[in-house]
Amino acid sequence: MASWVSRMLPRNACSLATSSKIQRHEDCHRQHKAYGYFLPIQTRWQDNDQYGHVNNVVYYSYFDTIINHYLI
Repeated sequence: MASWVSRMLPRNACSLATSSKIQRHEDCHRQHKAYGYFLPIQTRWQDNDQYGHVNNVVYYSYFDTIINHYLI
């Protein structure tokens, strides 16, 4: 791992490439618990680019939709 990458990570973080499958699952679960609200969003055809990736600008509309849903 590059030295600048290790400086950006928290002290107890480890690389996903070198961590075990169990460790990756625990890290994912821990990150999931850090958020209090989830809302599944169905993507539309127009949200994707020609490679099937969701366009970056669309993420902001997802955030706006989820926040408004939570506030209502």
